[in-house]
Amino acid sequence: MAIDHRKLRYSPSLRLRVHEMRALEQLFDHEKDQLLPTIFIRPWTRAKTIEKGFDRINKALNGRPFCADLDPLYYLDKGAPEAIAEFRSFLASYDTWYDFLKAHRNCIPYLKFDRGVPNLSSPRMSWMRERGFVIALRYPFNDLLQICDFISEIEHSNFFVNVDAGWDTEILSKQSMVNQVVTSLARANANVKMVITSSTFPEEFNGVGIDDTHRLSEIDLFESADAAVRLTSNTAEAFYGDWATTRKPSEGGGGNFWPRIDVPRDRTIQMFRKKYPDDEDVEAVYEDLAEEIVSSRYWSSIPD
Repeated sequence: MAIDHRKLRYSPSLRLRVHEMRALEQLFDHEKDQLLPTIFIRPWTRAKTIEKGFDRINKALNGRPFCADLDPLYYLDKGAPEAIAEFRSFLASYDTWYDFLKAHRNCIPYLKFDRGVPNLSSPRMSWMRERGFVIALRYPFNDLLQICDFISEIEHSNFFVNVDAGWDTEILSKQSMVNQVVTSLARANANVKMVITSSTFPEEFNGVGIDDTHRLSEIDLFESADAAVRLTSNTAEAFYGDWATTRKPSEGGGGNFWPRIDVPRDRTIQMFRKKYPDDEDVEAVYEDLAEEIVSSRYWSSIPD
């Protein structure tokens, strides 16, 4: 299996949690065929093995390819003790982690750089060259020079770099830095493929009511980075990524629970949120919100 770069046109980063997997599962098959998600691995609910989480991913994607990395925002705080111990073993030995991923033939691994540059010429790592791999370059981009040196020696295109600017309500404050990063990558390897990832999705929804607008500044950040890549190389490519509509997992967030339905538009998300009385069924409130949305001016222009 090699990486199908056409599926990078949208490459969301999702954490292995119940709602994310449910949303992924409910996509239409033709939508699943057009994306290559990154799944950040952590213990799955109360399952005793990490393998159970991969079973859930494969159920959601029907065995389609996905990219996997150990969740950098998981703090060994949730999960069955056995699964947490297994996760710790992966952190202690990346060779153990790579061997685990090797057995999952539809899984594309993220390389780990924090303990030195991986040696892809070794027989143990040869499967990665054939299957493809991903390189994570996350804000504040401390590994940029090391990764530029690494990709400058790669003569094939069976990989991509995920440039993740992280979560920030003012994500455009990082625009200049992200542009410099992608320019450096394109200079290091004129054929490099990059996914530009960020998130501005709200941490909490206090004050959000019927028909509130959230602007997706992630798109603006991507378009600026894409232009910087095009100015640097005629063959390097940038693709759009985000955290979908998820929040940072380290935050409780969310405010008081009110039923909410989000409606996607080209550059915004329309949020419909409504408080419900104690004596009213929550499902009935969702139905009211749905009727409000269908009768709104947005319904006829929702993107495919």
